[in-house]
Amino acid sequence: MRKLAERAPLLSWVPSGPGGNNAFVRLIDGDSDTFPFDDPSTTVNCWEVILLAVMLDGQITGTHNLRVAYGERPRNFEAELTTRLMGGVLLPYTGRTVGTPIAGDIVLFDGLGHVVMATGVHTEGPMISPQHPTGAQVISFWPAPLQKSFGPGARTTVGYTTIEALLAWYDDNNSPRPSVTFGSPDWSILN
Repeated sequence: MRKLAERAPLLSWVPSGPGGNNAFVRLIDGDSDTFPFDDPSTTVNCWEVILLAVMLDGQITGTHNLRVAYGERPRNFEAELTTRLMGGVLLPYTGRTVGTPIAGDIVLFDGLGHVVMATGVHTEGPMISPQHPTGAQVISFWPAPLQKSFGPGARTTVGYTTIEALLAWYDDNNSPRPSVTFGSPDWSILN
């Protein structure tokens, strides 16, 4: 994920769900051999960006097993993928140093409502603004917390934030606070 955060491609965020036809779906369906990072019309969602980052890092070496998982149960692909990757072992995030995700852990907000990757960095102090967040640092692809309101197609990039800044965004938008869980993925299951 750090490679993508450093590259900082400007992509269009779209929510995930059945029947999606974004650039990632076209990649795993075999309709494309590469992911169009430099195409301004590229659409993708948060958990797909994590899989792309892992593919760029060489931890997932092809799309065959993603296609198999998608083809078996396309309407349950996201839940199926989460189960396969996490093995059902998810820990609740408490906001305390003990029970904080380590580098490479996947952090889930209300299941797959939003998915980020932990960096293992934890900073203390008051939250000054979304641009200077404190707490458990994560790498995220979602317009929040920097954009207060947005919809499908919002342009954003992969960047650093914290779990606390994302939770503050929910609070600031009068949205119910999501349940936050995390766990260590086993990427080899997708090779």
